[in-house]
Amino acid sequence: MTPPNLYKLIRRRLSRGPYSNFDFTPYLPKKGRPGMWLPKRHYIRTCHSGWHYCVGKQEIKNYAKNIHHLRLDEMDLYIIEIRGDSLRGYGKSCAQEMRLLKKVRL
Repeated sequence: MTPPNLYKLIRRRLSRGPYSNFDFTPYLPKKGRPGMWLPKRHYIRTCHSGWHYCVGKQEIKNYAKNIHHLRLDEMDLYIIEIRGDSLRGYGKSCAQEMRLLKKVRL
């Protein structure tokens, strides 16, 4: 069985996370190649620190609608890769390191 994809939502207009002010522009995939690894976070805790993501498309929908009331039509969705330590939380997860592999449709 193939493991589910890991996803990251980023605001389309600003290339920023839904709640962070981090600018993902330099880390976006370009010309069909994955983006660079984001800076490593040494301390991770869901909802506080680390690179946050969702597991599977259903978790993205639940996260957006039920937890944070995000408008998905204002977001870009990326398949991601993680490395280092990671934590699963309620409706989202976080990792020490992440890179955006490719933009996909929700």
